[in-house]
Amino acid sequence: MELTTLEISPKVLTPREIRDRAKTELHKINATNATICWYAPTEDSEQIVKFTDLPEDQQQAIRRGLEGFEPRNFISLDNYERPFQSNS
Repeated sequence: MELTTLEISPKVLTPREIRDRAKTELHKINATNATICWYAPTEDSEQIVKFTDLPEDQQQAIRRGLEGFEPRNFISLDNYERPFQSNS
C-alpha cells in the first residue's frame, strides 16, 4: 500500500474531512510494507521509501501528527483569524 500526498485544492475542508483524511493516511502507514514519498530538502529530491525504514523518531512524529487530528487538535482559519478581526 502506498501513502500518497493529499491533493491540494482550493476547497476548504471541513473538520470532519480533515479527520477522515488523517485517519485514512494513518491506516495506510500502519499497513504491512507501507511506502511513503519522502522529500529530502537538503538534496531537493523525492523518493519512495518503506515507512518502517524511516528512523523510529520520524515514524513516531508522523504518527503523532496524524493522530493529532482525531481529537480536533487543530483550529480552522476562521477561528485563527477571529482574534485579529476583533482587535481592528
